[in-house]
Amino acid sequence: MQKKLIFDYEKSKEQQIILKSNLGAFYLYVNRKLHSSSGVGILKNAAGDMVTDGPAKATLLNDYFSSVLHMMMVIDRCSPGGCHMMLAWNILSSHQLKC
Repeated sequence: MQKKLIFDYEKSKEQQIILKSNLGAFYLYVNRKLHSSSGVGILKNAAGDMVTDGPAKATLLNDYFSSVLHMMMVIDRCSPGGCHMMLAWNILSSHQLKC
């Protein structure tokens, strides 16, 4: 239903531009369609609601990637003076996430 409303809105907007018979307005509209300022489209949250707000999309993506990425300590090398550790990212598989 929401997709149809968006489609109908965009269709009416395009019809208005055509009826104006203004070539400059037409090219402005086409160029805006060709060049998107946002690389991330509309997202859906866990409840199925559409998320369009930039900070809310960032939080949603952060929560998702935090759930599949896990930082772990890896022992690089051990010597009599102690062990040297480094941090590494581990991508968790779906069965590891459930544990």
